[in-house]
Amino acid sequence: MAHLVMCVYTAFYLGRIHELFEVLRPLRLVLLFGVLGVVLALALPPDRRNRVLRQPEVRLVLGMTAIAVLFAPFSAWPGGTWSFLLDTYSRAIIFLLLVVALATSTRVVKSLVWSVLVGIALLGLFTITGGSEKLYAGRAFASTTYDPNDVAMMMVCTLPLAVFAGLALHGVRRVLAFGVACICVLATIMTMSRGGFIGLVFVSVVLLFRLGRASLAPRILILVTVGAFLAGAAPAKYWDLMATIWSPTSGGEYVEGGILPRIELWKRGINLFLSDPVTGAGAGMYEVAEGLSHGGRGKWSAAHNSFIQIGTELGLAGLALFVALLALGLRNARRTIRAAGARARTQDIAWVARAVETALYAYVVEGFALSQAYSPMLYFLLGISVALRLLVARRPAPATVPARAVPAPRALRPSLAP
Repeated sequence: MAHLVMCVYTAFYLGRIHELFEVLRPLRLVLLFGVLGVVLALALPPDRRNRVLRQPEVRLVLGMTAIAVLFAPFSAWPGGTWSFLLDTYSRAIIFLLLVVALATSTRVVKSLVWSVLVGIALLGLFTITGGSEKLYAGRAFASTTYDPNDVAMMMVCTLPLAVFAGLALHGVRRVLAFGVACICVLATIMTMSRGGFIGLVFVSVVLLFRLGRASLAPRILILVTVGAFLAGAAPAKYWDLMATIWSPTSGGEYVEGGILPRIELWKRGINLFLSDPVTGAGAGMYEVAEGLSHGGRGKWSAAHNSFIQIGTELGLAGLALFVALLALGLRNARRTIRAAGARARTQDIAWVARAVETALYAYVVEGFALSQAYSPMLYFLLGISVALRLLVARRPAPATVPARAVPAPRALRPSLAP
């Protein structure tokens, strides 16, 4: 039961399913599934769940939390920091702890991946069709908490999970996985997110090199699919908007300013970070600190960069823990892939490891343009990377085959003559 609840919780939390259907919005299903998941996880015998607090990745996250709590009194808005910690950040931490605790087998890990695919597929379908929200300035999205850029990031990070699942599985599951991959590509295009476009191109290129010994057909399929959607499904304004990435226009709108406004925002964010590199501005308080930096006049801008965001909010120590967390997640995935090449017993999770590694790369690329330092997608990928590491550690290495005895030369054999 705990694993089933966790799968549903994952689909709702990442895919925002409760926001897609009007009737579900007031029910607070994410909170309900989260509380139920914690209760059921604690009710499991210790040998049926992973030891959460012993994992270095969890300790890094708790270290970031400790920094946020310790320096909350020095925040740009202490009350806002406490509210952020008790609401948004606590949910992400609890989600990570549950993934680490309950992902105890290959079956559970794959079920959680499928939960993400289902949730993000629904989010993508509602984005493509208009969903619960109307088009915003011609840019599609389907959530009250995800804007078009956020939706694009979720799609780009989910795309590797869908592609590697489609390549590894067979029958109906292969068709469904590739269907989710197509939804991710099309929904990313419909958001008209420039960061999403860069992430989509990046993931497509990485996939071409990360398919291992796969034949040429999957690589051609990826190129044809992405190219066909970009050529045939992109709205008329899409390429005009993408052209502003490097060639901004003089239309005066932020979206027409290309990368230049983002660079200016990054410079201001770095200055904010350097102004208080020890205590930071407080968890979740980047926009408040940015607004106060110019007297509260004008727009209070987001960081539009996850690394600048976490550094400004939690200081240098928080930034170091954040980077170490990403490095550990990638190392877990890489070690699982190497183990799969040496141990037949770990090959069934190799595709999950490759998918997680590529998705983490996608997060880093998207994170350079978005304020997503506390993204639930990041915490899911990190939790699965921990589960993969633990699964590999539990499976014994192949036994060493002893060398065959070589008979001694006849001259060295003991004589039986009296």
